[in-house]
Amino acid sequence: REGEAPAEPRGANDFPLVLGSAGASPSRFQPASRFAPLADDAAPVDPDQATMLGTLVHAVLEQIDFAKPNDWPTRLATAATTHRDQVSEDVLTAARAMLDQLFASPLAAKLATAKNLHREVEFALLAPSLEAGRFAKTRIIGVIDVLYEDAVGGWHVLDYKSNDITADATDEQLLAPYEFQLGVYAHAVEQWFGVAPVEVSLVMLRPSIRRVTLTWTAARREQMRVRLAHAVEAAQSSHHRSA
Repeated sequence: REGEAPAEPRGANDFPLVLGSAGASPSRFQPASRFAPLADDAAPVDPDQATMLGTLVHAVLEQIDFAKPNDWPTRLATAATTHRDQVSEDVLTAARAMLDQLFASPLAAKLATAKNLHREVEFALLAPSLEAGRFAKTRIIGVIDVLYEDAVGGWHVLDYKSNDITADATDEQLLAPYEFQLGVYAHAVEQWFGVAPVEVSLVMLRPSIRRVTLTWTAARREQMRVRLAHAVEAAQSSHHRSA
C-alpha cells in the first residue's frame, strides 16, 4: 500500500547531491561519470530530449497505481501536454515503449504487491566522518525513486535509468557510474531503519527492463562510508576556498 515517506527530512533534487550545514550555503558535487555505454548504431541523443524523456517517464511512475496500471497512456499524455516544452513524437514513442515494457514486467508485479511502496522519497542523510562511528555536521540531501517493503519486511531501493544502453553491457559497466549514488541511498535507508536494505538496484528502462543490483556487503558499506566522508570533506574545502 502507499503511505507517508518513512522519514521527516525533506530535500531537493536527485544527483548532484546538495551538502548543507549550519551557517553555510549548500555546495554541490556529482559522480565523475554518469554515462552508460550506448548502442553502436544509436543515433546521437539530444541532451534536452533525453532529459524530457526521463521527466515524462518519472512523472508517470511517480503516480501510477501498480495494481491498476492500465491508465498509464492517459497519464503519459497528460505529462506531455503539461510539460513546459513541446514534446516530440520521438520522445513520446520512446516513453511509450519503456512504460509498456515495465508494466508487463515481473518488477511491476512485485511493486503491485509490495507491503509498503514509497516514491520520490526525499532524505537528508547525516554524513559520516572519516572517524568510524562519528558523523560530520553536514546533511546530504537527495531523492530515492522507489523504496518498497516486501512481504517479509525487507526494504528495496530502486533507481530508474532511461539511458539507451547496449544489450550486452555488463552489470559492472552499468553500475560503475552510479555506485556512489546507490551507496548514498543505502546509507540513508540504513540510517532510517537501523538495518541495511536487502536490495539497492538500478532499473534500466531500455532497450529492455533490466534490474542491476549493487551487492551491499559490510565491506562495501565501509568502503562507501570512507568515500562519502572524503567527498564531503572535499566539497566543504572547495566551498570554503570559493567563499
